[in-house]
Amino acid sequence: DLLISFRSLNLITIVNPDNLRVKWWRVGQWRRQHDPDWNLDGKLYVYDNNMHRGNSNIIQIDPVTMEANRVVKGDDFDFYSSHMGKMDITPNQGILVTSPKQGRVFEVSKEGEKTFEFINRYNHDTNEVLVVTGAKFLPEDYFDKNSFLRCR
Repeated sequence: DLLISFRSLNLITIVNPDNLRVKWWRVGQWRRQHDPDWNLDGKLYVYDNNMHRGNSNIIQIDPVTMEANRVVKGDDFDFYSSHMGKMDITPNQGILVTSPKQGRVFEVSKEGEKTFEFINRYNHDTNEVLVVTGAKFLPEDYFDKNSFLRCR
């Protein structure tokens, strides 16, 4: 199945790729959303840009019950991106959030605590940041340590 986000319509759909029929759809409590993802728990997650409202959110959607919850609240973590944005579910079921215009990546644990933060600061004196378009969690064994030795 294909999970598709129609940003300008505030619409998320699940489409059968064989016959292109819509199997499920929802217009929800999100505005100008990005990056919908399935999780192993069967729930959908979406980056809610929440355009023109001052904060963004990560929304968890149960496609069976249609229940939607804000699992990462922008006002709790001071994050807002009127457009763009990425999120990734980590192996420990945390959520890695990219807030592009803030030049920021942070992880929130499944308990709701911030466990990691990176700010792509360009100028410390003015707090100017550079855009971060995405981040991805990689396990510790992703790279072969010996390959770095060959880079000398």
